[in-house]
Amino acid sequence: NISSDLGKLLNDTCRKILNLFQVDRVAIVSYPKIDDYSELEIQVESKANEKEVIGIKDITYPQETKIFLGQLALDQGKEIVLIDLETSDFPDFFKNTYRQMKTKSMLIVPIKKWGILGLFTTHKYKIWSKDDINILHSITNQIYTAIMQTELYKQLEVKASREKILREIINNIRSTFDINIIKKNIVNDIGRTFKADRCYFLSYTEEKNLFQSVVETEYLRSSDVKPISINSLTKQAISYLRSFHESNTAVRVYKIENVLKDPGARSLKTFFEENN
Repeated sequence: NISSDLGKLLNDTCRKILNLFQVDRVAIVSYPKIDDYSELEIQVESKANEKEVIGIKDITYPQETKIFLGQLALDQGKEIVLIDLETSDFPDFFKNTYRQMKTKSMLIVPIKKWGILGLFTTHKYKIWSKDDINILHSITNQIYTAIMQTELYKQLEVKASREKILREIINNIRSTFDINIIKKNIVNDIGRTFKADRCYFLSYTEEKNLFQSVVETEYLRSSDVKPISINSLTKQAISYLRSFHESNTAVRVYKIENVLKDPGARSLKTFFEENN
């Protein structure tokens, strides 16, 4: 998602390109997933006439056209320069996509590996000059620079926010000598910070190779979230967790249902599933 300031910049840029090149439609779209062109996001679309000109949002945009554009523009870094869509040697599925928008001529320029800038006419044919293409490349370079600066600013904001949270957690720890209060403050701070449904301490006794039979400290987002039960924490799951504990490695799982390969992982999967 783009910020409001960047969104305004892209909107203004599209309107100026629309007027400068005397076209009917200008669009900036991005591909949110690296090297996966099955999805695209419409960042900005400007039309010379909102009622008459058909835009991307007004049609069913086929996945094969998204992929074709991504591979051609982003992978190969090529422009698409068409004076007449109908007489071009582009695939029928591509032509059919733009026929829906009554396109006659088009010029599409890549914005690095991020997305594309497209200019389209619907009422007349347009001959695109080399100067036109060079100007648009200069514009897309500036667009990409603005996008990267925005991303860098976001990263710095996130870093500053995390450092602030870390300082607050450290201050909470130092505010008392009561270990139970310290643990409670930690799970509450971490749970709220990461918007988790549950955060807890589960103590491990190395001599006995056992976890405690009860969770001593737990944060729950709401009363709808039930307290954790460790009855399903099998020896196999404990052994699996112990291997991470000994190597001081975090266990990171995006989708629990995808944890299937290792027997220890499967037993841990059962434990998490039984605890939502």
